[in-house]
Amino acid sequence: MQKGERLLPRAKAAAQRALEIDPQLGEAMTVLACVSALYEWDWPQAQREFEEAILLAPLYPVAQQWYGACLCARKEFMAGKKLLSSALQLDQLSPMIGTQLAVGYYLENQYSEAIRQCNSVLEIDAHFWAAMLFLGLSQLAIGNAEAAIRTLRDSVQFSNHAPMAVAGLGQALAVADNKDEARELFSRLSSRSAREYVPAFWLTLFCCSLGEVEQALSHLEHAAEERSPTLPFWLAVEPRLDLLRREERFQLLLQRVGLSGAASNRLPVPQRTPQ
Repeated sequence: MQKGERLLPRAKAAAQRALEIDPQLGEAMTVLACVSALYEWDWPQAQREFEEAILLAPLYPVAQQWYGACLCARKEFMAGKKLLSSALQLDQLSPMIGTQLAVGYYLENQYSEAIRQCNSVLEIDAHFWAAMLFLGLSQLAIGNAEAAIRTLRDSVQFSNHAPMAVAGLGQALAVADNKDEARELFSRLSSRSAREYVPAFWLTLFCCSLGEVEQALSHLEHAAEERSPTLPFWLAVEPRLDLLRREERFQLLLQRVGLSGAASNRLPVPQRTPQ
């Protein structure tokens, strides 16, 4: 049993018990919403729970943060970034909220804005590795591979070799035609999975950077089996998955996770009309 299978149902049970004691707890409702989206893949239920959480606790930034992030995961970037910006206003020194706003820009291919936002986070916390990661990926996307590799090496170092950061560095090395080092990194990351939990999704991204379609799809299907919360968060929108998007197995996974309508070739989603 992997982390998603083990921990998220426990979090849901704890949140439900908390709401039985106090039905007005927006924090507990936020937990239920995250479980609905990232573990149960029930997006309509997650939307209802997020909106209720924000009504219950309008000054609780985490509810707006995660609702915004989940909207970005569904390609609703305008609404998602608006919520993330609102969350950041409530907690202006939060490096995680600031980084998630940068991720919204990165996923929408607004790389200059993502770089600006990552640099804003790093001005607050110079060692925040997640901001380094998306700074490096955005630098890579605009063609500055040399700077990206430096930034992503820092991200790997400060994250203590987190699989997410290692996969990012592997992408940059592969783009810079340093595939020997990229393959060595992948080999070491794969070996780690025998003795510790390495989310299959990050192995998927690494395989994509190396052009290994079949291996990438196998790891992606494994991520679905282990109910990794990274899968619904990134599947529809991560640019590094573009290599797989026309594959039938990928399309079936989108349907399984409830995201097939959100990711048609990563085209912009029409704005919602106000109710």
